[in-house]
Amino acid sequence: MNTACTCPVRSRYTSSVGTLLSHLVNIQDPQHEKWLEGYCQKNKINYMHLLPNRALGKQDANKPLTDVLKRDFCKD
Repeated sequence: MNTACTCPVRSRYTSSVGTLLSHLVNIQDPQHEKWLEGYCQKNKINYMHLLPNRALGKQDANKPLTDVLKRDFCKD
């Protein structure tokens, strides 16, 4: 398994920034939600705007968040 990305909350390794994003968004516990909310705010990402666009399947809806996650938590 390629351990290119790591969850900043629980140090769980994922194979790509896409699986890291899915992990952070789909794990519904207060620790992940609180971290993600603060991280988006710090990086000037409107998470509440991103979620509906993601659900609607809009192209590049995830890009603002995946770009900063890749920068901070993924190894090339």
